[in-house]
Amino acid sequence: MNRIIIVLIVCACLIFQSLPLFSLDVEFPLIQSLSYFPYWDNHALEQGDFSLDLDMYYSNTYVFDNARTIVADMESSSNVVGLRYGLSDRLTLEAYYRVTFFFGGFLDSVIIGFHDIFGLKVGGRDAFPEGLVQHSYKNYFAYNENMTVSSPLIAGILANIYSDEHFFLNVRVSVGIPLESTPGFSSNRPFLTGGLLMQYRTGDFSIDAAGHASFFKTPDWLLQEEIQNHILASELRLRFRGVFGGLVWRSTPFLEGDLANAAYLIYLGFDITDFLEFSFIEEFPPMDTTSDVTFRLKFKIVSSD
Repeated sequence: MNRIIIVLIVCACLIFQSLPLFSLDVEFPLIQSLSYFPYWDNHALEQGDFSLDLDMYYSNTYVFDNARTIVADMESSSNVVGLRYGLSDRLTLEAYYRVTFFFGGFLDSVIIGFHDIFGLKVGGRDAFPEGLVQHSYKNYFAYNENMTVSSPLIAGILANIYSDEHFFLNVRVSVGIPLESTPGFSSNRPFLTGGLLMQYRTGDFSIDAAGHASFFKTPDWLLQEEIQNHILASELRLRFRGVFGGLVWRSTPFLEGDLANAAYLIYLGFDITDFLEFSFIEEFPPMDTTSDVTFRLKFKIVSSD
């Protein structure tokens, strides 16, 4: 596909916002309001190389507990622009900007219809009206309307500390710079993230393993809540030619109730063209701090590959 056509598609998606398009993070607004992990590319660029990507998630989230302490019923289109520049063969500068559109969506009725066809329980999906945003936690915040939210801007550096013909070992340090404070969606406090990244490549096959730890201060709107001030995330990814898949685990800073459950998910994807890839992301139970289902598109607008 011609790069100019891809750029036009991306611009149209951003302008109209209504297309169901969707960086591999675990989509769950409350936890992502404290820190997020947009780091799909874990390799170092060569000196002078530049890349510009757009990662887009489309997610359906439906979570609540019996006491209605937490309610998260919405769909979202999360869009992350990633810029990377090879300062040298071993140092890569990185920047990420994320904006998310939250709305009622349409997948609730699709999922309920699927369950009805196969005689499955709807899992409480009839507890709230379809097509509306419902997002609340204790007395900290409550929303029932569409929202557009900017997450903190992330700036950082990735350094290659060891490499040979097949094996690469990199580290990452980045900082999240707050742009706005929207309780439940975005924090007014910065965060610091560190990561250790490994890759083995031979021919058309590669294995990636990544672990990140993010440290943050509790935002003003959550100061009454006792939480851990860090989130951990790890990923294992396999790729063969144009097909890839992986496993992701992410911890939670919350200490009690359903929100204390970590996130587990699996994904499978493939390259549509040299500049466009698609992923389907499925979460494992208990799914108390994840979306129900997520689709992802990655546009490689400018690529160094």
